[in-house]
Amino acid sequence: MNKIKDYTENEKNTFGKIYTEIMDATIEIEDYLSKEYLYRRKYVKKSNILKEYINLINEVDNLVDGKGILELFKNDEKYKKVLEAYKQKNKIDLNQLENCTKCACLKCPNECRFDPCLTCRQDSIIKYCDHKKINMSTFKNFTLTLTNNDTEEDNTYKVLSIIQNLEIKQKYIIIENVYDKDDKYILYYYPGIKEDTYGEITDEEEFNSVVSLYKQNS
Repeated sequence: MNKIKDYTENEKNTFGKIYTEIMDATIEIEDYLSKEYLYRRKYVKKSNILKEYINLINEVDNLVDGKGILELFKNDEKYKKVLEAYKQKNKIDLNQLENCTKCACLKCPNECRFDPCLTCRQDSIIKYCDHKKINMSTFKNFTLTLTNNDTEEDNTYKVLSIIQNLEIKQKYIIIENVYDKDDKYILYYYPGIKEDTYGEITDEEEFNSVVSLYKQNS
């Protein structure tokens, strides 16, 4: 097997698995949701990108058979570049579709009242959801620059989680200093159109319940 065939085989295994998981999940829940609502799920709306990529891989395979002595001297890098170009063009969606297979929403049959799937931030998933009042998002590459009110210094924080409580209509954000893991905060979170704002949690019981929820599901 030449290098391009090794490459395409690996790509088919990786993205074929993602596509299969998404299609299986869609079939599992489609009888419980309206077509309009089902199509709002990001992994349903964007699944054609996966299908197109898998079809493109198969086309490349048809062009290179990987057999014969002359294959040792054949340069199939041009085919690999075609696949890489497609992946680069659709990088954000392909990454998100992979995340969708790890998300609590994947096989959820409910038309829920939480933030809609299509507003999901890049590189995030719903890590926990009780389908009633609480859900918890986690992130890979979500950072914030916040100013310390005491020192007036700017610090960069990694967002570990956002927790939504529908019962009290409240969101919480858990952040960690990228340079000091001991520097963590749990704050009220108020998303805005132009700017997000944050507030200190002064109720000890409320604070501890958020900490407990995060630790149990992170």
